Amino acid sequence: PMAPVAGEVADRVQQMGDRLAALGATVSDSARPAFEIARSHETYLYMLNGVMAAALPKEVLDAMEAQVSALDPADQTDNAVMARAAVQKHGDWLRYNNRRESLRMAWRDFFQDWDILLCPQTATPAFEHDHRPIPERTLAVDDAVQPYFQQLFWAGLTTVAYLPSTVFPTGVSGDGLPIGLQAVSAEYADRTCIDFARLMADEIGGFVPPPGY
Repeated sequence: PMAPVAGEVADRVQQMGDRLAALGATVSDSARPAFEIARSHETYLYMLNGVMAAALPKEVLDAMEAQVSALDPADQTDNAVMARAAVQKHGDWLRYNNRRESLRMAWRDFFQDWDILLCPQTATPAFEHDHRPIPERTLAVDDAVQPYFQQLFWAGLTTVAYLPSTVFPTGVSGDGLPIGLQAVSAEYADRTCIDFARLMADEIGGFVPPPGY
């Protein structure tokens, strides 16, 4: 619910799982790491924006401090969380870093039982570049319009816990545009993701540029 994906992308994840099961792999549609996804995403936004805002000019940070002071404490939208994260104190960063360590441990337990997690990397097949100012950018996901940076959810799910992820091609959409998925594995198991992507390319074919692109 935090980052809905297009039907074609969701279907492609299922198709890849079904293909792997048919090849003899043990596949689960319900296995999950033991943490709340919303808590993971909030942790990611705090860690990300703490870094990104570190080099902002003082006048920009002062303006953001004023913005944050005017926020409703109950406002937990991504924009509010990112604003707070940009001006967080060191004590806040330490608390969120502790959360990140908990996420790492939960993922470590998960990957004791599973070699690979398959999930979307973005919500849609390949899409046109949007050169408008970042706050104005949106992405059409089936019949809904999402904020462009809502797509950070799928990257943040893995990178907040230092997990390696290899995006591999799975063929094209109904419009002939590429659909890529993430193959995620345990921390430091980069070679597992890469080798999985190699094996999938052997099984279903690698990247084929769409006609006219």
